[in-house]
Amino acid sequence: MRNILLVFSIFTLLASCIENEGDIQEKGQFPVGNWTIGENHENGFSLIRTENLPDNTFGFSFFENGEMTSRRISGWCGTPPVAYSDYSGTWSIGGTTLKLNMGFWGGRNIQEWKIISSNDSGNVVRIEILNAETVID
Repeated sequence: MRNILLVFSIFTLLASCIENEGDIQEKGQFPVGNWTIGENHENGFSLIRTENLPDNTFGFSFFENGEMTSRRISGWCGTPPVAYSDYSGTWSIGGTTLKLNMGFWGGRNIQEWKIISSNDSGNVVRIEILNAETVID
């Protein structure tokens, strides 16, 4: 009986030491906040949390009410130097899928992102683009 109690006590002690990573939504209410694109991947990219959206770069601001701002190139020409503008949109999240409806200079982009992973602090999140549709106005 002592052996069973000892094994149970050790197991409980070890289990309490394991860090529970949880999911990204629990680590800072992803995606609420400001994010810039870190690096591109084969089917997506990494987002990096920032205090503010830096000027002259791509980025996203997600607000708690389901609205968002997408900072993108202002026009159709991508030859440097380029100008950036902020476009309004909306977002919703279900599990690990983020649905976006965001403006751009020629209409709207409707995208579906899958959250693949995040670092321990939740400040870098890897995204896979599941679906992307462009609606020209």
